[in-house]
Amino acid sequence: MPTALVTDDSPTIRNMISFTLRAIGVTSIEATDGQDALNKLEQGNNIDLLIVDLNMPKINGLELISLLRKNIKFKKLPIIMVTTETDKKKGLSTGANDYLIKPFKPQELQTIVKNYIS
Repeated sequence: MPTALVTDDSPTIRNMISFTLRAIGVTSIEATDGQDALNKLEQGNNIDLLIVDLNMPKINGLELISLLRKNIKFKKLPIIMVTTETDKKKGLSTGANDYLIKPFKPQELQTIVKNYIS
């Protein structure tokens, strides 16, 4: 079963994303901010996909994406950012593979995730 790391400082959004992923057979691990996500990735969890909010405390989503793209171990990890229309370009130029504009429908998330997880 594929696993996604869901990174958002909002427990409500993390829960909604995790619930939506379970409906298509994707397990999720949740992280509360960029530092927490980095720790979970470095612990060797078998993560197939990262879903990351851009606006978070400690390490924000852009910083997290940038750090991961500089690390050979995570260079090819698919990253979907959850953002606003205005931050979309920044996230893609930093190294995200795809994006969802808030607010989004669960079906949109499922469609994008299916493109990266087989």
